[in-house]
Amino acid sequence: MVRNSATGGFRVKLVTAAAGTNGVVWLGNGDVATVYSDGTNVVLVNLRYRPVPTLTTTATLLTISGDQTVLVNGTSGAWTLTLPDATKSNGVKLTIKAIDASGNLVTPTGASSQNIDGANTYTGLSAQYKFVQMVCNGTAWWIVGSN
Repeated sequence: MVRNSATGGFRVKLVTAAAGTNGVVWLGNGDVATVYSDGTNVVLVNLRYRPVPTLTTTATLLTISGDQTVLVNGTSGAWTLTLPDATKSNGVKLTIKAIDASGNLVTPTGASSQNIDGANTYTGLSAQYKFVQMVCNGTAWWIVGSN
């Protein structure tokens, strides 16, 4: 069992010297997880707790190491939310929800030229309580739910 008690955006990287197929697990601030290692591989067995972040400025979600829900406050203006690299996020489920009434557009965007349902951006988060749920297949992000 590992807990990252750091604050301020510091991640914990669990890796072996001889990284195998599953050689790295990242834990964000406040994450509590059960991990397994056989000396070559480090595998995330169970993410027991992950705080739900509220983002208020332009952000890149490169710290996700497992399913995540992100609440977005866009009162300061429209901005772009860059998704994690799909090649490092196979099987990850991500929910993004707009929580403010400003109407400022929050635009999830695929890293590099990676796609979200065949397009590089998603523009459906333009009103309070709008959300999108995505899953990654290792090459792209696919929308599986929205309102």
